[in-house]
Amino acid sequence: MTVTATDNWARGWLRSTLSEADGTGSTARFCVFAVILFTLGFVSALLWKIHEPITVTEFCQALNALMLFATAICATLYGINRTADAFNKRAGPPDQQ
Repeated sequence: MTVTATDNWARGWLRSTLSEADGTGSTARFCVFAVILFTLGFVSALLWKIHEPITVTEFCQALNALMLFATAICATLYGINRTADAFNKRAGPPDQQ
């Protein structure tokens, strides 16, 4: 079976998730993936290492702040990626627009 550049179903899940439609690797997607892994690891470590009892409200506030951080970082990386893509298309030859 021949894999075309836009055939994401024929590639591995992780590889297709971290690359653009044409098959090139995406730094922004990799960074978003890293931020999500960091956030999940931080929440897991937070739950694992807490020795003193905390209230549900305190935990929810910490989780809220962490999710806001992760959302802001991911949105910033996505915005930079889309803006760079728009500028690249704009700067290219007229037949690519």
